[in-house]
Amino acid sequence: MDSSDSKVNGLNSSQVNTGHGNPRQDLQSRDQEGDLSEPIILSSTVVKGFGRGSKQLGCPTANLEQNAVSQVDDLSTGVYYGLAILEGTVYPMVSSLGFNPHFGNQHKSLEIHLLHHFQEDFYGKLLGVAILGKLREEAKFDSLDALIKAIEEDKRCARDMLEGKDVKHVVDMLLKLKGNHEQ
Repeated sequence: MDSSDSKVNGLNSSQVNTGHGNPRQDLQSRDQEGDLSEPIILSSTVVKGFGRGSKQLGCPTANLEQNAVSQVDDLSTGVYYGLAILEGTVYPMVSSLGFNPHFGNQHKSLEIHLLHHFQEDFYGKLLGVAILGKLREEAKFDSLDALIKAIEEDKRCARDMLEGKDVKHVVDMLLKLKGNHEQ
């Protein structure tokens, strides 16, 4: 499939500059907020998590396998934004990488929230992810309501960060991931 034919949900797929080359090299910006020097591209099967995203937070997340988490060990924990591909369609996304200090998790996780409403879960499906930048550090909140407000702000910020960005090269990289071609 030619990238000009790709479906990009909620984005202008021809819009500016996310970099070229090895997505893992030169992560100078990894410990501070803002764009990464290169996108980080990975894929994983979606697995079941704690079930808090939809039920407690109103923000369903796609939990990635531990081998995907180990691929981003170089990144500091926090909230990131970028793009994700599911069944041939690219979506804007926000992700949480870390221990979810509000809930006191013992194991590092990578949870992706696609900025789109889905009617069904997609456990077992292959999800491609392009992490483009960091929004904030992970934090423990005083209340569940404060966490929910922060998540809503993260979603708004992710959309804002992607607005006007040229993501065509990143979309092309996501489309080349094995198993992410249109069904």
